[in-house]
Amino acid sequence: MSETRARGIWWLHPGWIVLAMAAVIITAAYFIPDSSFRSDWRTPKYFDSNSLLICCAAVATFALGAFTGTMHGGRPQTCVAFNELSWEWLRKTFSFCFWCTATGYATWAGAAAARGVSLSLVTGVLRGEKGAAYTMKETYLGTISGVTTLTQFGIAAVVLGAVMGARSGWKTVRLRMAAIFAMALVRAVLNSERLAVIELAIPLALVLLRLKLLNSERLSSRARSLLPFAPVVACVGLLLVFAGFEYLRSWTSFYAGGDLGFWQFASLRLVGYYVTALNNGAVILHYVGTTSAPYFILRFLWKLPVISQALGGMFPNLPWDNDGDPYMTVLDLHANPEFNNGSGYFMPAVDVGLTGSLIYWLLAGIACGVFYRLYTRQHIAGLLFYPVLFVGVAEMPRILYWGEGRIFPVYVILAIIAWKSVSAARKLPVAERPAMEAVEAGS
Repeated sequence: MSETRARGIWWLHPGWIVLAMAAVIITAAYFIPDSSFRSDWRTPKYFDSNSLLICCAAVATFALGAFTGTMHGGRPQTCVAFNELSWEWLRKTFSFCFWCTATGYATWAGAAAARGVSLSLVTGVLRGEKGAAYTMKETYLGTISGVTTLTQFGIAAVVLGAVMGARSGWKTVRLRMAAIFAMALVRAVLNSERLAVIELAIPLALVLLRLKLLNSERLSSRARSLLPFAPVVACVGLLLVFAGFEYLRSWTSFYAGGDLGFWQFASLRLVGYYVTALNNGAVILHYVGTTSAPYFILRFLWKLPVISQALGGMFPNLPWDNDGDPYMTVLDLHANPEFNNGSGYFMPAVDVGLTGSLIYWLLAGIACGVFYRLYTRQHIAGLLFYPVLFVGVAEMPRILYWGEGRIFPVYVILAIIAWKSVSAARKLPVAERPAMEAVEAGS
């Protein structure tokens, strides 16, 4: 029954949500005139008919893959869910992920202190003093290979904590999950990194939606009828959160006292983050072209010490691997580096060309569709992976999130958990495997 409820929420489906977001954002990028790009975001407009076709082809191919991935052959599948997990091992895994996260943040903070960060600079960031946020980010909070990666274990910890809390209550996980969110919030403010909070909040919301809200018989029919309209509320919430961060990040430092009021400024800037991402993708594709190397698709590989050296030998002429930052150089010359996202729609085409990018989008859509289907069935692999994959679906207009180095350790730990869970389930006699109805009734 709750699987039907989950499938009834259209925006949970990767195909539908990608189509809906693309319809709004791509249309806006195409029809907003060059004069508005120049006056509102200080960049010429490069997003033309050819760019439109590339984006539409990417979206349509991903959606085709997603709808294909949600199909099944009709054969019954064994449920791999709560009763089949080793909960003691899961608790240990949650603790491991939490302490990795805490260690990463503590080491990062220690490095900032060693570099000479001062309390006055911290308060300057909080007050929105001009240049304080930039100085904090660039001088004192530079990434540390291997250390800042540890902070990303917080995503896995939040997903695991949500699954554990939905099953047996929040007493054992709530304080640690609150600590993870608090550390991420500090990071978001001091390091101008809103994604650090987004990539925790979205997976948490999706796990709770599936395991608590949709399984609850106390949820009224009226409340269920409102769930399809949740994206409207999410857009309002996004604007409020974005405005709050942007107030500290840029309003008080650079834009207060200008011709625009704060809310008009925040709204234009939020729209700008999305439409300039598409515009920047068109800029990169125009001035750099196809590199024939999966740099953005598999960017995390270029962050791994030994593998990155091997890839450098395989692709010696890759423009992104030179000294400096060629990507930002292109934007500095031809666009506005203040808006530096490149759009996930374009990056695969930059890597492997249009045909190769369509193959990528088809496979990515199939993968998301498969994990969505497992998510709706409360399969443990779907519960672990799909909420994280959904972040990439939501961020697709801005960035190619799935290939980022920040998400690689999350893939690894969640894959280990899912593999161990499925392996344990397969060792159970068929008669001892819980039916889906029993799992849902006890969740």
